Amino acid sequence: MSGTNKAVSDTADGMGAKGKVATKKESKERLKVKSEVLMYLGPSIKGAANHGQIFRDGISPALAEKMEKFPVLRNLCFPIDEATGKFAELKAGGSVSKLYEAAAVQLKEKGDRDE
Repeated sequence: MSGTNKAVSDTADGMGAKGKVATKKESKERLKVKSEVLMYLGPSIKGAANHGQIFRDGISPALAEKMEKFPVLRNLCFPIDEATGKFAELKAGGSVSKLYEAAAVQLKEKGDRDE
């Protein structure tokens, strides 16, 4: 399944190579797969998720709520088998880094970032 669902978009605004944002339905389906272990690589969020947190049996309701409010967060959860590569992208300033920074700005503006 992880080969067909790409969590990362190419730009910080969540737009992918095809100019599409992951739909709410696509994101929810990917994030609630019970057999898949996911890692959140976004900024830590008060009461919802910590950077690098692992989710088994889908994401937490608190993180799902934040993803509704901040759609860019949907692109910062990855299947655990992709997490090492995505973490390297984050550190190297790649597309994951741009998404992380966009999320951090949005969360800080709304007072939701756990600094």
